[in-house]
Amino acid sequence: MSTVAVLIDRLYREYLEVVDDIPSQAPISGTITDVATAVVIDDTLTPEEAARLAIGSIVEIGSELMMGLAYDGTNRTLSNLQRGFMGTAAADHTAGDMLRIAPNFPRVLLFDALADSIDSLTDLWTTATGEAIAYQDNLYLLDDPTAIEITSAWVIGTSGAWSQVQARLEPEMPIYTDGIPISTNVTPGAGSRLSVTYRKRLTRPTAEADTLAALGVDTSWIPIVLLGAAAGLMAGRELSRETTEYLTQLLEAQIPGTELGRRASVATTFMRVQAVLIDRAVRQLAVQHRPRTVMRSPW
Repeated sequence: MSTVAVLIDRLYREYLEVVDDIPSQAPISGTITDVATAVVIDDTLTPEEAARLAIGSIVEIGSELMMGLAYDGTNRTLSNLQRGFMGTAAADHTAGDMLRIAPNFPRVLLFDALADSIDSLTDLWTTATGEAIAYQDNLYLLDDPTAIEITSAWVIGTSGAWSQVQARLEPEMPIYTDGIPISTNVTPGAGSRLSVTYRKRLTRPTAEADTLAALGVDTSWIPIVLLGAAAGLMAGRELSRETTEYLTQLLEAQIPGTELGRRASVATTFMRVQAVLIDRAVRQLAVQHRPRTVMRSPW
């Protein structure tokens, strides 16, 4: 199952750590708690890597950044750790977890970039089915702030029979309670229930374990999300010739003829390719979900 963590790994692999851009890393040899101030590295570092740690360096394990102020090369121990550096969350880590030395792209930044990329896809949407709560008169309340349009609605009364009704969201209606108001062409009776199918915005992720399905992100949109995140992370960066050639091949596989030239910024090229892919996705949504016909009514 695709998760945000999987997207982060793909972002590293496909866009950010290609050719010679992979940072130095080594596994840790044992478990450390979220308050430990030392960690043992389960591998021999090069003299250059050890020198970087000896004078103090930012390291990363999982999504946590730490500042290490002392390194014992004989025992391969990084100590005087400042945990939860740069606003990251201190956490427990287990043997075999990778310690990355001075990462160019901390994992927490990739999470934020992916979350922003998903948040920005306002032209894309997903569908959901839920039950609204009867409120008053011809109003129900739907407990989903991401809802943008009702596509079908069915009400069940005391007789137990379902009947289709007309319904629409009323997001501007000043009802001071949880939920988005839904107006219908029927008055809720005692015990009546309204089942609605609706379109909704994509949901911003809050954890790496969040699945794309729960966020409303179709797996075919993964390249769109990755491009948006990569554009934000690589804006203004100078690329080596090898990296430029690799990324050009990657982009050309998605949009033939795309070239990551020296004159155009990386972010600009990524956003241009993303715009083309978004347009394709929007047209595909239009084919899969025909616009509903809204009939004139007095309500």
